[in-house]
Amino acid sequence: MLALKKFVGFFSFHTIGVCAPLLLVAFVMVVATGCSSRKRKSRQPDTPTITTTTLPEGEVGVAYPATQLKATGGTPPYTWSDVNNTLQTYGLTLDASTGEIGGTPNQATPAGGVTVTIQVTDANSNTGQKDFTLVIYPELQIATTSLPDAPEGVAYSHAIQATGGNSSSYNWSISGQPSWLSIDASTGELSGTPPTGSAGTYTFTVEVTDGQQTASKQFDLVVQSGGGTTLKADFEANPTQGTAPLTVNFTDKSTGNITQWEWDFDSDGTPDSTQQNPTHTYNNPGWYTVKLTVSDGTSSDTCVKEKYILVASGIYYVNGVNGDDANGGTGWGDAFATIGKALSVAGDYDLVLVADATYNETDLNFNGKKIYLKGVDHNNAGQQPVIDCQSSGRALLFDLGETKNSVVDNFILQNGKKNGTSYPDNAGGAILCENKSSPTIINCTFSGNSANDGGAILCSSSSPTITNCVFSGNSASSYGGVIRCWGASSPTVTNCTFSGNSANDGGAICCQSGSSPTLTNCTFSGNTANCGGAIHCFFSGSPTVTDCTFSGNSADEDGGAIYCDSNSSPSITGCTFSGNSTDDEGGAIYCSSSSPTITNCVFSGNSANDSGGAICCHKSSSPTITNCAFSSNGADEYGGAICCDSSSPTITNCTFNGNSVNWYGGAICCDWNSSPILTNCIFSGNSATASHAYGGAILCWNSSSPTITNCTFSGNTANWDAGAIYCLFNSSPTLNNCILWGNTAVNAGSEIYIYDSGSSCTLNYCCVDNTGYGGQTGKITENNCVFADPEFVDAAGGDYHLKDTSPCIDAGDNSSVPSNLNKDIDGNPRIVDGNNNGSKVVDIGAYEYQP
Repeated sequence: MLALKKFVGFFSFHTIGVCAPLLLVAFVMVVATGCSSRKRKSRQPDTPTITTTTLPEGEVGVAYPATQLKATGGTPPYTWSDVNNTLQTYGLTLDASTGEIGGTPNQATPAGGVTVTIQVTDANSNTGQKDFTLVIYPELQIATTSLPDAPEGVAYSHAIQATGGNSSSYNWSISGQPSWLSIDASTGELSGTPPTGSAGTYTFTVEVTDGQQTASKQFDLVVQSGGGTTLKADFEANPTQGTAPLTVNFTDKSTGNITQWEWDFDSDGTPDSTQQNPTHTYNNPGWYTVKLTVSDGTSSDTCVKEKYILVASGIYYVNGVNGDDANGGTGWGDAFATIGKALSVAGDYDLVLVADATYNETDLNFNGKKIYLKGVDHNNAGQQPVIDCQSSGRALLFDLGETKNSVVDNFILQNGKKNGTSYPDNAGGAILCENKSSPTIINCTFSGNSANDGGAILCSSSSPTITNCVFSGNSASSYGGVIRCWGASSPTVTNCTFSGNSANDGGAICCQSGSSPTLTNCTFSGNTANCGGAIHCFFSGSPTVTDCTFSGNSADEDGGAIYCDSNSSPSITGCTFSGNSTDDEGGAIYCSSSSPTITNCVFSGNSANDSGGAICCHKSSSPTITNCAFSSNGADEYGGAICCDSSSPTITNCTFNGNSVNWYGGAICCDWNSSPILTNCIFSGNSATASHAYGGAILCWNSSSPTITNCTFSGNTANWDAGAIYCLFNSSPTLNNCILWGNTAVNAGSEIYIYDSGSSCTLNYCCVDNTGYGGQTGKITENNCVFADPEFVDAAGGDYHLKDTSPCIDAGDNSSVPSNLNKDIDGNPRIVDGNNNGSKVVDIGAYEYQP
């Protein structure tokens, strides 16, 4: 304003004639206009914008958290819509005028959720859209069906498994249990030691909640009385290595009511001591296996520790910090500078101690000698020596028939590289074992190693023992990001971790040509490959895989975790597969012309962009799948849990809950002459979700005719036809002693839908809601069936046991039960006299009522 006054004054005293007033007016108008433009409010956007960022997660059967969508811009009032009606598919509603999402979800989304496209329209018909991810977890259920027995006086542990709900929020509790038994609130692991004299059967209840849902189940735990099963032999020794004469103190760590001890210090079959805590002196160099047998006067138990004591001929020392190869290597003050120097002078049963330092050495060779190469933290506490190959070669070569007596212990092996044009210059980035060389590799870490084959280790006609090792960031341009086995190589791999490794085939391990490694207690996570994200087996490569965990592995084509091809039939027991994925088929396991045995495994949250969210079977593959739980697995096209293509697996005592597929077969899809045999299985909460999707539980097509016995189907859904079973193109399943009740389909056939006249379904002694038939209903044959509510104990809570008033008790056909099947899915007797009329008749469904 002061500037304006000065300007006006200037024109008052220094301008002439009428021009001055005119200029003044013009100036004032300009100034006024400028002030007005600074004060003008910003315009509202012409189109509305949705400002809500995420949708809350929901769970089947639980009221969805009330969610008010928000928007800005445009001209209110707003009108809201779900572009693809996705919310409706999952039982939710969207209020068009308020934008509030509500309702109770009726089915689970595939693993990772589905896309919901929300549109907002303002009063001028301007629109804005936003994509959200909707995650609906399946109904929470306890999947474990029975508990192993617990011996008196022996530490007991067993993890209870659950499916559905939000697994990251599980909280476990227990009630009615004996005082010595407890449960881990976060993991569900039961633990405790039943005291002597506590034999008997204990009944208690386990409960799990995720904050929204709660599931509970009653268990019986049998504690075995005294005897051999209560004994557990174990021991420790100190020292376990040194030069002769070596005096070792043995300490008994056995449990049980022990009265006798028998020690064999050199495994020659002759007892050396009967003391409880003896001392023994070894005079001759070598590796020694120790055996302890304990007895309570009635029964006995034995513990054997292989290669437990090393009596060294001599000890050599290596220190990369201040050693010198001109030294004699007889002590730390006289240490060699390089590992290569020590290996060249050491002989059989010598101990080479290597101080923590970095050693830029390659092609270290034991030359067939029985040397123990051990890394120690001499310079800095807790540190390991590092063999850094600097991408100029591999660390170790075993090619002269080395045995388990050649040992590499406690090293970091990194940056090895072998990418030549031919073998062996393109194999084994860190270690090459060939010519029947089978060393022992323990407590080592492998990182950043690479090769064409076997990014870290290649085994050619060799079977090393690999224990307590970590493998991360290794890679192979062809086979086996960590280990490749060929020529009947069968390494033993125990307690190892494989993470972030990669290869074209077999992100962690590739086994072929009769190679059958043994893998126990290993963890595979985040490994990637074109085929077989973690393990690739072909040409009769059949590993034994026990108590391993596979999570977050992925494949560009098939087998997110394991790929089996060309007569490869691994044995897979007690393993957990979660969150593995593939862009094509077999989210966890893919089988082609192979028939693995899969027992006591858990498959959860695995996914396939095409077929078989958990397992895909192709080309006459017939795996045997027993006592497994499948939950929340998903596929885009075929088989949310399992897809069978020209294959006929045998599936027994399995649960399928909350699996989903966009199109065909929420749990299982059978295609092209596939005729699996399913017995004692439960299908609940599975779904086929896309518009016009078929077979909420099972879809059979192209001449596929499974045999299904004593299975229960309830709570499965299809977004078009066949809530439970869909049959088309000359497919004719046979169901014996099965329950089909409470399944739903949007269009027709809540229980069974027959598409064409060439297909059929035969129901023998089944309990079925016959109002839930669709399609060619005349092709459904019923023999001695029950058409009444099966009376589950708690279907809403996922308990499909039969009430004592169920019409399914003693209503089945004994002749339909396979001769080798004498237990129900709980492990109880399969055929009993449930109604106490003096005749033992099998029940209908997966559970046998126990009077």
